[in-house]
Amino acid sequence: MKLSHRGRAPEPGRRERGAALVELAIVAVILVTMLGGAFDLGMAWRGTLAVTEGARAGVRVGSAVGVTKEADRDLLLSVKSALSSSDMIDKVVRIVVFRAGPNGRVPAECKTATTLVSGCNILTGDDLRALETTSPLEDNGCIKQSRSKGFCPTTRKDVPASADSIGIWIRAEHPNLFPVMGRKRTIERTAVMRIEPRSTEGTP
Repeated sequence: MKLSHRGRAPEPGRRERGAALVELAIVAVILVTMLGGAFDLGMAWRGTLAVTEGARAGVRVGSAVGVTKEADRDLLLSVKSALSSSDMIDKVVRIVVFRAGPNGRVPAECKTATTLVSGCNILTGDDLRALETTSPLEDNGCIKQSRSKGFCPTTRKDVPASADSIGIWIRAEHPNLFPVMGRKRTIERTAVMRIEPRSTEGTP
């Protein structure tokens, strides 16, 4: 008995087109993933520059206003303005104003503490966003809503020989649009500047 095949074998050209479509789909997924990762890296880099500029803007003001009662409010409003102009203000998680030592680093405990830490004034991102020119101050100049008040403006030194160095540390969290390398990227930046010594001209 003779058997017959009614179906026809796929044409060679059709098989090649099917394989090409599968390969294109695989390559497209890889390409889109790489482009998404590159986009997020670029946006995180832009955010890093913005946070760096915010910290620098704050210490410049802090150095200039020195030990005046409004010093912290003025410098934090400068930080807020710089971060708002770059759309990074909503991504700030924590900000610390601290007495900088020789290494210029923020004390490790200031990064996590929620209570008093010597040498540090600590605010959350919400505290910074809520700050206004009329926000209340303590008698020593510290922002009332600060989580730590360990480096208040009127306690700082602006004597030429021993002026304090003021530092600002900012932590922000940048969300990734394409979670190829995680859902978010943490940005931490520090800026330090010596408080401008008060003039001694005319003193005996």
